[in-house]
Amino acid sequence: MESSTLGDKIDLTDSQDGGVVKQILHPASSDESPPDGCKVYVHYTGRLLDGTKFDSSRDRNEKFSFDLGKGQVIKAWDLGVASMKKGEICQLTCKPEYAYGENGSPPTIPANATLLFDIELFEWEFEDISEEKDGGITRQVLEKGEKYDTPNDGAKVEIEYKGTCQGRVFDERTVAFGINENDFDDIPKSVENALKKMKKNERAKLYVKSQYAFGKEGNAEFGVPPNADVEYEILLKSFEKAKEAWEMNDTEKIEQSEIIKAKGTDFLKAGKYKKAITQYKKIKDYLEYREDSKNTDLDEKWNSLKLAGLLNLALCYMKVKNYTEVTKNCDAAIEIDSANEKAFFRRGESHFYRNNFEDAKSDFTKVKSLNPDNKLALKRLNDCNVVIKKQREKEKKAFAGMFDKFAKQDEQFEMRRKQAAKEAKKSKPDPEVGSGDTVNGEAPDVEVNGN
Repeated sequence: MESSTLGDKIDLTDSQDGGVVKQILHPASSDESPPDGCKVYVHYTGRLLDGTKFDSSRDRNEKFSFDLGKGQVIKAWDLGVASMKKGEICQLTCKPEYAYGENGSPPTIPANATLLFDIELFEWEFEDISEEKDGGITRQVLEKGEKYDTPNDGAKVEIEYKGTCQGRVFDERTVAFGINENDFDDIPKSVENALKKMKKNERAKLYVKSQYAFGKEGNAEFGVPPNADVEYEILLKSFEKAKEAWEMNDTEKIEQSEIIKAKGTDFLKAGKYKKAITQYKKIKDYLEYREDSKNTDLDEKWNSLKLAGLLNLALCYMKVKNYTEVTKNCDAAIEIDSANEKAFFRRGESHFYRNNFEDAKSDFTKVKSLNPDNKLALKRLNDCNVVIKKQREKEKKAFAGMFDKFAKQDEQFEMRRKQAAKEAKKSKPDPEVGSGDTVNGEAPDVEVNGN
């Protein structure tokens, strides 16, 4: 919605019910308005209709920030700040139904209070939609989408997109695929995951840092240099969600798990470990809960698929050097099969690479007991014994050196004590004797009886 001109008042509500009325107090410094979902930074002062001030960021000398359009503030603020432009100062008159309602916000805001806010909009940051929340991929909504539904993993999507790097278009087309199920590498995984946050017919611009785009290798086919940031403008034209686990019966979960396992294995063989991880994690989700646990006919297939998913997850995490997840998935596999050679071996590897050699030795010893012919496990067991022996020798030397140091300190202390005692004895005054009363130049013993 466009802002009013200076001094004019405009109703910002869709229903034009007068619930949020805006008046510009100071014009904007630019024509830019914050997009939905971004983090905005403002100063504000809030007053009751009688002029009583109940809050002010200026008094705290600290700008207030929130994510626009996410319901983090009162409705009037989401409406009002979205209508503002950078540098603008306005006043919002907010009826209770767009503020704190019939309950108010005791003790400062009474029930059914109409509020006045003076707001200054400084700047904003685009919405961080990276999984790590490190600003690696941010989104600017150009056109809002429809309703609230968004795609999920496996959803069939059709998108229209344009990729640019350093001002040059490197890729522009319309394409349909399943999210995290395609085997092409020309759309970064981070962009696929970003689609899961978009609504139908939403148009957005994604700002993608190099590590979430084509990384240090770049993309020679597209002419994207190494370590280059890229931008994508995307229109989500349509999507069909994949069935969620809670929507399936036990038989459907098994059927889908078998399909997913095959896809994951293809990605694993192709060295696309992150895509494989996405598939195998679905198996974990699908097979976490049974609808009919009394149907024992499914037990063998259920456990077999679940075990395969966990073991393959452990293998993929090993490839990407996430050893904590290796251990976690091997633990879960061992709960299903307490004599699983692969689970103990991979867990042993994860311990070994984290320098937990005693735990690694225990797991490799278990592998040896399960399969005495596992040569790699025997080698790893020998490696553990060598490292543990070296560690113990090092510790022994360290302790020996420490004890030698303590013994030397004790010896030096005893020497200083004896020296101090000797000096104290020398400085002690002799008893009085007659002049010349000496024996061989020394004062004779004197008996003192106190009489």
